[in-house]
Amino acid sequence: MDDRPFLEFDMSNPKEPLIPELKKLTKAEFDPIAFTEVARALKDTKEIKTLIDAEFSKPSDDFVKFFARKVYPAGKQITAAVLERFKPLTEQAINQHLDDRMQEIWRRGKDSTVQPPPPDQPPPAPSIEPLPPTDEEKEAYHIVRAILCQSVDPNRIKYRDLKKGFSVLLDDKQTKPICRLYLDSEPKEISLLDVNKNETRQAIQQLSEIYRFGEDLKAIAAHYLKKSVTTDNHMEEPSASGE
Repeated sequence: MDDRPFLEFDMSNPKEPLIPELKKLTKAEFDPIAFTEVARALKDTKEIKTLIDAEFSKPSDDFVKFFARKVYPAGKQITAAVLERFKPLTEQAINQHLDDRMQEIWRRGKDSTVQPPPPDQPPPAPSIEPLPPTDEEKEAYHIVRAILCQSVDPNRIKYRDLKKGFSVLLDDKQTKPICRLYLDSEPKEISLLDVNKNETRQAIQQLSEIYRFGEDLKAIAAHYLKKSVTTDNHMEEPSASGE
């Protein structure tokens, strides 16, 4: 056994990229031979990320020397004085590079989602813009997603944060609400829905209590999934004239 785990999964703060890897450990999908390579890759990747994080937070002498040799005039010796001069420069360059990357990602996302209306059509009516979720709302969303990930593709579970409350939805459709959360009130509340979309509010003191309602959340998600399958099958049935 290794001294360090190849995978760590925190149920109170699940990370989305780890959910598919966790599924590989289930009885239905577990393959000991294939997963040996997966475990090795996860372990190596985790250690590399740890090293990168450490170097980015406080660059080591070897890390600084690597860049100093590239920048400093060829043939010049990297003395202790040169190394000390390059340490803050390297740290500053790293921070600026990360900021530039985040700005570029943000600009690409903005450019891909904002499209001007065609010249021959009137602009669309203004819609209700979703509010940016708070850290608490994000954590609640990830808990609901972790509860449902065994029966629902995690990519189908979305959220919308509007003034009337924070909603977790299936397929990002308002017609398929899984639950609503009211985390700005005291006490905090989770609103559970039945198959007729009747709401029942339950008070919670902390977000981990959402796990107590796991069966209710799974039931409403299963209802939508079953209804979707029934609708699809009905659409595929041949008409009377075509028989």
